[in-house]
Amino acid sequence: MNLLSLSNEVLLHIFSRNSISIPDLQSLMVSCRSLCNIIQASDELWKLKYFERWGNLLIFQPPERNEKVWFMRTTLRCRKIKEVRKVVQSLSSIAYPVGQSPLLVINKLIAGPYPIPEYVQKELEDIIDENMKENKTIAYYARDALVKVRISILDHRWRDFVAQPKSHMSLLEGVVILYQWVWFTIRRWEKQNFVRDFEISLENITERVKQLAFEVGKVSNSADPEKRIEDILDLLKKVMFDEFKFKNFPFSEAFDCIQQMFDDCPIVSCAIFQKVARKMDILCEPVFCNSSIGELLLKWNKDSAGSDEDIYIDAYNRRTFKRSRAISIYPTLREQSTSVDSVLIHTMRLLCQNMFGFSAMEVRLYNSRMLCSLIPQDLSVILQYATNCIVQGFHLEDAIQLLQFQQLQLDVEKCCITKLDEQRAQITAAKTVQYRLPSVKFSVGLVVNYKEWRRHCNNPCVIVSWNQKFQESEEWETRGHEYDEEESNDDFLAEDTEEESDDDFISEDKADSSTKQIFLIQDHTRYYVLMVDDHSNQYQLNVPEDSLEFLPAAVAIEHDKIGVHFERFDGRRYVPNAEKRAQFPEDEAFTLSLIG
Repeated sequence: MNLLSLSNEVLLHIFSRNSISIPDLQSLMVSCRSLCNIIQASDELWKLKYFERWGNLLIFQPPERNEKVWFMRTTLRCRKIKEVRKVVQSLSSIAYPVGQSPLLVINKLIAGPYPIPEYVQKELEDIIDENMKENKTIAYYARDALVKVRISILDHRWRDFVAQPKSHMSLLEGVVILYQWVWFTIRRWEKQNFVRDFEISLENITERVKQLAFEVGKVSNSADPEKRIEDILDLLKKVMFDEFKFKNFPFSEAFDCIQQMFDDCPIVSCAIFQKVARKMDILCEPVFCNSSIGELLLKWNKDSAGSDEDIYIDAYNRRTFKRSRAISIYPTLREQSTSVDSVLIHTMRLLCQNMFGFSAMEVRLYNSRMLCSLIPQDLSVILQYATNCIVQGFHLEDAIQLLQFQQLQLDVEKCCITKLDEQRAQITAAKTVQYRLPSVKFSVGLVVNYKEWRRHCNNPCVIVSWNQKFQESEEWETRGHEYDEEESNDDFLAEDTEEESDDDFISEDKADSSTKQIFLIQDHTRYYVLMVDDHSNQYQLNVPEDSLEFLPAAVAIEHDKIGVHFERFDGRRYVPNAEKRAQFPEDEAFTLSLIG
């Protein structure tokens, strides 16, 4: 049957069926010019296919006047998908063995206006989901790229927010951006559906309070402004804590620290109340009543309130005060209104201080990066971020850019550049092929026991590389035997303490040479770099061959950087990726001969 014999309406009805995909439509367009014109002209068809394929990724989409917006949006997104996947597949060859995607590549990937960065972000999330088990190398570099993309997106969102006139800034909009930053610092690799749920829930709460407020009898018509505000606060309480159960939604899936911070943070209640109040011609601005702990009130000016005194609103505790009463309760009350961006920055500083007490090193790194975005004029937070980058070897290019913007030629900038040069040298050095020697006992990808992890305790680990002689590097810890010369090798460690520490294993420069002897460099032994998972801690170690033993029953090793070197765990060994195989071309065959 000739499709062109059918009417356009019938054709479009056929093409709208779920069984017809976007690639199918694109193939039809290539095959026939007449079909191309019909399909391309139907923007409703492309809108349908877009939502079938991707859903409503962009909740608040900017208005578009172009009649073919959905065709162009779908075409752009399909093109970006191909580009993102091609780039991610190439990153290992560029960044091995350091594992840091070049910032120039990422910036080129997200170059362009909204919604291009969001398309890239979503595609990276999908790549991670697809490859977590199939190809750990692809998943690793997709995660690394995703972190850099999200930093860029959040940077731009905050800059756009503060670029508004201060009178137009919405406290609620700012709270959502802060929430996205906090979520990113802790769960930077995960999908952000939860963040969008948070944003939607705040909007729904606001709309529900507004709806109830305009119902007859819900809000007093009394001339007393305090009475009107108290009625609105009662509605806010009813909606947030009774109808929406705000304490449990949307925080039920979040880490406890996020839940605790936002449950205990007055800024959320203030933001919602301010937005509702504005719709009812109650114009109130934030003021700090105790800035040291972030206590926040909303101030309703007496002139607009029709009152003899300014009225202060405690939305968090759902109460109101006139000025005289407020000052007696809050002696440190600042009567001068505080700008929305200042409130948000101050609140985030307090939240970061609370997080520092229990955060892992990487969370502290991203906390400091968040502050660099919020307060780019504060040199101290940039220096803190740059120092964290140097210590951890992450995001050095980003730190250099932030420092160069200050135009101060600081020593820490030179350190970042030196560290980056060292990483580039490692990438170059890794292209040198290492052929096996008969004396090398183990091989890359083999899961072995590290016999000296703790006193009388073995620990499984995977071999990342081996060297014919000892090589020192900041990329791994060096661990060797420490013992008194008169003691046997079985007692080389000090007595266990209640809390074991890394002091059980010391490097050469920390040993007391007069009473101890460190066997780190021996011409007759080989050294291996290992990846070790010790519950919540992850290590890369450089150890001598005699501290390892073959592990007949291999186990998987949990380590964030495993994908830098290996594609997957096949149940017996870790399968090297292309770059690892090129560097150690004979090791895979040797591993297979060992495990049978």
